[in-house]
Amino acid sequence: MKRKRFRPGWRERWSNVRAWLLEDQANQGLGGPPNHWRTTGFFVTGEHKPSTDKAWYRCSICLSFVNDASELWIARKDEHEKQANFEKWLFSCKAKHFRHMALWYLWRWAWGEWFGLRRWLYYKDLHRRCERFGEHIAEVAKVELEKQWTEIVKAKSDTAK
Repeated sequence: MKRKRFRPGWRERWSNVRAWLLEDQANQGLGGPPNHWRTTGFFVTGEHKPSTDKAWYRCSICLSFVNDASELWIARKDEHEKQANFEKWLFSCKAKHFRHMALWYLWRWAWGEWFGLRRWLYYKDLHRRCERFGEHIAEVAKVELEKQWTEIVKAKSDTAK
């Protein structure tokens, strides 16, 4: 008596891997262009809800690959108190230009900012210098106030004589 196999065979496994690689949403074996109609969905980038007597808004951004994934489009969706669900395409570019921008940004982040460490060090040093400068200003102001106070006391003592 043979044991039943519960694991799929190599053909089924290869079929699953191939469908995943080709992004075959229809399971027809054809696949499609990579990232075709991939979208982030709308995510909130800004929200403002002040007191009840003022207007409020919510701004959402969506990134989407279109035209057989050869272009990137960026849309903005504004929700206002008076006008809800207003969508507008803000920007579009070729996918290769977007890749150039993304690689440039990653390069600047890695090389120019040391993966964010340089910015952290800059602001740490800036706060340290501002604290020192504030202490220096306070010391100078204290000395100046003491000089003015001694002049006032001296002037009062001279007028009293």
